[in-house]
Amino acid sequence: MAGQKNAPPVLQARGTGQQASDNPACASVLCCAGVERPPVLRIVVVQAGVTCLLAAVFFIFSGFDATALYSSLLGGSVVTASGFYLMYNLFFRADSRSAQSVVRGFYRGEAGKFALTCVGFSLVFLLVRPLNALALLGTFTVVQAVNWFTPVLLDFRTG
Repeated sequence: MAGQKNAPPVLQARGTGQQASDNPACASVLCCAGVERPPVLRIVVVQAGVTCLLAAVFFIFSGFDATALYSSLLGGSVVTASGFYLMYNLFFRADSRSAQSVVRGFYRGEAGKFALTCVGFSLVFLLVRPLNALALLGTFTVVQAVNWFTPVLLDFRTG
């Protein structure tokens, strides 16, 4: 029984009555600690929807100019792709079994998001001609703001 004295406490997978190690759905320390993964893919879907809506608005108000359409789509795509990368590192990485790896994933995801945003804008400004800067930056700004308001609007709850 000496080996049992130093054993870590057994975590229960939320709502199952099973030990966390027995539950294949419990892939991270967040789940095992009783914190459900938030439905983060909804944020990506909302961002993509807002991007398409703004692209249509810019297209119509620019007099059906295709430059405004693809500029707007590119601005929204930069935000959506970089945001998805961050969410992937936070919630879908298989190595998120300890708090330290979750924090490491957050920093890796945030650094990657920043790098993807910089590279995305660099590529757009270098390779795309002609470009409607108002549509590009306007869509980027509004879709970035979606990150702040979507959790409130969709009423995310964690338990």
